[in-house]
Amino acid sequence: MSIWGLLIMILLLSNSLTLVTQEKEFTISGEITFKKQHPITVEIINKKQYRENLPSIYSVIIHIDTELTEQKKVDFSISGIPAGEYIVKVYQDLNENGKFDFALVGGDPLGTYKKPGFTLGRPSFKSLA
Repeated sequence: MSIWGLLIMILLLSNSLTLVTQEKEFTISGEITFKKQHPITVEIINKKQYRENLPSIYSVIIHIDTELTEQKKVDFSISGIPAGEYIVKVYQDLNENGKFDFALVGGDPLGTYKKPGFTLGRPSFKSLA
């Protein structure tokens, strides 16, 4: 192979590597309404995390002070999220143990961006994303 062929191959390879590393990132933001003065957790969950019950890589915990409690709403923003399909899960940690506690009565209030239809089991990822 000639030196020109090698240079062209390196140039093509470096262009393709640049394209791979220039993946688009996005920001998800919104407003949350709440009633009580407890931390609020916002999680951005992909399909694999949902299916395998893995922790979210993209999340934020919002500590609610007296001023925010009086406003009863707070804004959030999470940046650096790669293109894809996600569930936006929000809960208020009433017992402040750092995790979501499910209970039919007395559990942590939970909301998702998209509400699933009626289901007897766990909603599908598609119904929440």
